[in-house]
Amino acid sequence: MTLKYRITLLFLFSVFLLFSSKHEVQAERPPILVSISLGGSEVRQSAFKVAPSANFTLGIDLDFMNIDLGYLNLGRFSTKKAQDTDIKVEGFTLAAIKGFPLFDILHFDFKAGLYHWRADARFLGNPLGKDKGTDAWVSGGLGLQYSPKVGVFLNMEMYFGISGSTIDRIAIGGSYRF
Repeated sequence: MTLKYRITLLFLFSVFLLFSSKHEVQAERPPILVSISLGGSEVRQSAFKVAPSANFTLGIDLDFMNIDLGYLNLGRFSTKKAQDTDIKVEGFTLAAIKGFPLFDILHFDFKAGLYHWRADARFLGNPLGKDKGTDAWVSGGLGLQYSPKVGVFLNMEMYFGISGSTIDRIAIGGSYRF
């Protein structure tokens, strides 16, 4: 793990500790949350290009945190020099989310959870191999709540142990509560 990512994790943990005891639960909001995000995923220290990714989640807002269940397609990664090898990674996420209000409409979110994934590798269009597993992931991000029902967010996510690699994802998305 590079120094940059260690500092990022330390920063996220510090913010979590700093804000965890200073803020009360936000004003009344509908308890069910649906969110969609689009982003880019990158396999750390590899010859793969950044891949477009998409995520859909359904969550419930508890008094002290949110619980989300979602589908995440981390993308189809191809090599930077040639398109001969590609790997598609997709699966399901389960996450606990703790939000910390910074201002009336701006909040910081810290997420931690599990990603049950499947990776399919291809070489020159032919199946090369498959791998699957369940591994940890964390995320930190900023959200802007336009109303009690509508919000947007920007997240930095890290998925650990996927076929022995760490995948970083930056995503922007929207959410709706009902």
